[in-house]
Amino acid sequence: MTCPTFICIGAIKSGTTWLHYNLQQHPGVWLPPVKELRYFNEPEYNLTGRLFGKDKKRYEYWRIQVRNFLHHKRAWLRPGYFRWHLNYFLRPRSAQWYESLFALGKDRVTGDVTPLYAPIDEGQIAAIQRDFPDLKIIYILRNPIDRTWSHILLRCISLVDWQPENLTEELVRKTVFDRDLNDQWLFSNGYYTKTLNRWEKYFPPEQMFVGFYDDLKQNPQQFLEAICEFLQVKGSLDKQINLETRYNQKPIQLAIPPDIEAIFSDIYLEELQLLAERFGGVTSDWLDRAQLVLENASPEIAIRDDTRSAS
Repeated sequence: MTCPTFICIGAIKSGTTWLHYNLQQHPGVWLPPVKELRYFNEPEYNLTGRLFGKDKKRYEYWRIQVRNFLHHKRAWLRPGYFRWHLNYFLRPRSAQWYESLFALGKDRVTGDVTPLYAPIDEGQIAAIQRDFPDLKIIYILRNPIDRTWSHILLRCISLVDWQPENLTEELVRKTVFDRDLNDQWLFSNGYYTKTLNRWEKYFPPEQMFVGFYDDLKQNPQQFLEAICEFLQVKGSLDKQINLETRYNQKPIQLAIPPDIEAIFSDIYLEELQLLAERFGGVTSDWLDRAQLVLENASPEIAIRDDTRSAS
């Protein structure tokens, strides 16, 4: 059985779709046709539940993937494509099932890009290390303030029937203050040092790659080459591929309002200090920006303690 070489654990809205697409183009890499396998973060569910279960949130992603598969009928002609999806959609989840998803990648680097893996708990990480001790971990970090705002915009699109042009600042502001500031999971995705502490307990430094979204944007070629070197990928990428193409981007032209940026800066200030102490470089720039925002912020901005301590 072919085990995955790596998993990319996140962060959400930090270039993971770009990474998945461009690694798929590399002759030395094989990635599943579905970007997020979500094996380690979602519980087992049976086929009846997937098809008829009323828990929409639990089964929504699986059903979306089924619809995508049925819609792209031309892709069924690709070698192994149809059989892979039958296996992915219909067989019960298990370690053997997960390994079988990479069978087509024999003799190549294989991986699973699921940014929802980053915040999973320590017990789940220990189980991953037990089952896949040689697994390599990729973690892309983005300024947590920008990451959170981008994540909120993505979630808000569903409120306007997935029509980004109908998204207004008024609607987003209402969503932020009525819902998102109370969402500890949303903010936990930006507490990178806590995430790293959990994963580094089980995976040694030589199996961990930490990259930065800023570097990806500034020099995508160099960024991808660094990841390929980490993964020990054989061969080289076709030079005609445009690495500056952005993926999973919605045409949303809503900059983060100053008051919300100040709130997020306050929430993440301690985290930004920890990141700057550990990594320096672009993370120091993140900290400088947050401090400047807070210096110019209105004094009545107050943050809920439970949001600031989200983990």
